[in-house]
Amino acid sequence: MKAKAQILAQALLVGAMALLSPASAEQNDADGRALYHGHAAFARGADATNLHLPPEFVACARCHGAFGDGGREGGVTTPAIGWSALTTPRGEAPPFESEAKIVDAVTKGVARGGGALGATMPRYTLSNEETSALLAYLKRVGRSDDYPPGVDRLTIRLATALPLSGPSSDIGRAVYEGLREAFEAVNASGGLYGRKILLEAIDLAQSPDAIMAALSAQRPFAVVGGMWRAEAPISSELAKRHIAKIATLLPHKDASLLDEWDIDLLPPLDRQREAIENALRACKTPGPRWAVASDGERPSSLPVGQRWFASDAEIGNAFAQTSGAGCVAYGLTEAAALDALIPAAWEKRLVLPFPAALLASGGTDATSALWRALGRASARLSVELIARAGSRLNERSPLSALERSAGIELQAGAPARFDNARRYAWDPDLVTFAPGSATQKSGAGNFDGEKL
Repeated sequence: MKAKAQILAQALLVGAMALLSPASAEQNDADGRALYHGHAAFARGADATNLHLPPEFVACARCHGAFGDGGREGGVTTPAIGWSALTTPRGEAPPFESEAKIVDAVTKGVARGGGALGATMPRYTLSNEETSALLAYLKRVGRSDDYPPGVDRLTIRLATALPLSGPSSDIGRAVYEGLREAFEAVNASGGLYGRKILLEAIDLAQSPDAIMAALSAQRPFAVVGGMWRAEAPISSELAKRHIAKIATLLPHKDASLLDEWDIDLLPPLDRQREAIENALRACKTPGPRWAVASDGERPSSLPVGQRWFASDAEIGNAFAQTSGAGCVAYGLTEAAALDALIPAAWEKRLVLPFPAALLASGGTDATSALWRALGRASARLSVELIARAGSRLNERSPLSALERSAGIELQAGAPARFDNARRYAWDPDLVTFAPGSATQKSGAGNFDGEKL
């Protein structure tokens, strides 16, 4: 009787799937995709499998691949599990004859022809909804129409989040123009594997609720060149929605704070501070060595003659009370204010959060030219990562492509470098001005980000 009841329940489940409305079928497929890729946890958590695996290890894609192609995991060969692979013979083994047989393989470990699957294949305990959703997605995984959110046959939808109104709008609009310029050039050349890039902008001057609403409406494949602070709600929300954050233009405090969905362009603030320390050690002019700790943190111990200040105003007061020569190192955000304060006899060492080649962007408006260059670099990084991922995309494609992304030339003299241990493209760069030389205006502005 128990076996008959199970068969009846499975038959009813399959029948119910056939009655799903188009809207609910689409949602069912999306739910199955989330379970397959590990973007949603199974209802029973660690008890979802007989092996009591942690949630991050039970996603089908972890062993069978993002497109159901199979592969090798932990020295074990895993088979393809796309629908056509499941429903056709594999070698001498017969196909799975029905959806109920596929469910038995997932939940009971029953192999093709009635044998037993290997012990490394977990036996899942699924709710009816999870069973229905997984079956729906297995019919799509790996097919030509197996698209992640924001992607279809003809387009890739990207978004950016910038201050497009308010006091920082000039910077935000310059970044947007740089992004748009680079993406239009790609589209004019045929796009990425025949897909055109569509760019939508979210104004960070809005309320957090309005920003989230815009994000929900756009459902982008990735967000590129954004200018929110790392602690802003949009950052965690994008990670929760499994949307890659590519080339965010406000750096993290340190590299450990980048989450798995971050691909930064600029080096973290701790690396910039280290670069200032190194710049002071390399000073050629005798005398005191001073620096500005723009992130509010100073080295735990300072060599004799070295002094760190908390702001440009504080170091300006010290300059007014000293005479003679020395050497000062500072970051880009302090450059404009310090130009008029640093005595002519002092050596100046400007630490940049990007390669110095970007300062040669040209144009009569230095501020706009620099931020447009950063926008173009952000767009080129996203294009290169998506292109290297190939024509078949999933939510993690840009992240996976990092392993194949050493030496991306985002602009002449500005290559990006990634490896398994770092998720940011550029190291800090240094511009040195000998005593008596005029500091060139960098024109970077003092954008402090939108505090969401």
